[in-house]
Amino acid sequence: MTPGISAAIAQPPGEGWVQYPTTRPRRSGLLGALRGTGNDEDLTGWAAATAAGLPGPRADPALAGSYATMLAELAASGRQRNLLLGYAWLPGTDGPVAQIDVSMLGATKTGAGLTLDMLEKRLGHAEPGAVEFEVSQVQLAAGPALRTRQVWQAVPDSPADTALSVTYACLPPETRDAVMYTMYWTLPDDEPRLTEIADSLAATLRVTG
Repeated sequence: MTPGISAAIAQPPGEGWVQYPTTRPRRSGLLGALRGTGNDEDLTGWAAATAAGLPGPRADPALAGSYATMLAELAASGRQRNLLLGYAWLPGTDGPVAQIDVSMLGATKTGAGLTLDMLEKRLGHAEPGAVEFEVSQVQLAAGPALRTRQVWQAVPDSPADTALSVTYACLPPETRDAVMYTMYWTLPDDEPRLTEIADSLAATLRVTG
C-alpha cells in the first residue's frame, strides 16, 4: 500500500461522537521493542478521560467505566487493523450506536492502480446475510468512488436487530490504492438521518500523501 497516506473527515454532528486514536505510538530502545505497538497502556488513560466527558457517563458513573473499556478496545482494534481514522457514537446507550472506519484497500503489487470497475467487481455485491443492497459509482471531492449501502436484519420484522452500512471506496489521485470509508449503525428509527450523515461525511473526506 502507498506509504504516508493520511485521511480526515469533518467532525460528525451531535453529542457523543468520539474519534479514537489509531496511530501506533513510536517506540524506541529495548523497552519500546518489548512493549511493541499493540494494546498500549496509554489507551487506558485516554479512554477513561474521554468516557467521563460523554453524555451518558455524566449521569451514570457505572456507564463511564463501560464506555472506557469499549473505547480502549476500539482503539486497540483500530490500531491492529491499521485504520486511518476511527469514530464511535456513544450517546448514552449501552454500546456504540454507530461507528466510522477509514482504511486502505491495496492494489496488487505488480499491477496498475485500482479502478472503479475493479472495485465494483470486488465490492459490488451483497455480503452474506444482507437483505438489501445498493451500489453506484459517484464522485467525491477526494476522487471517484464506489458507494454501497447494505441492510442486515437478523430477526424478520424486528427493527431492533437491523444493522445498516454505507461504504465509499474512493480513488484519490494521491494513491494507487483505494481509501475505504464505512459508517455502520444499529438505530433503524433514525435510518434516513444517519444515511444522510454517512453521505455528508463522505463528501468531506480529504486524503493527503
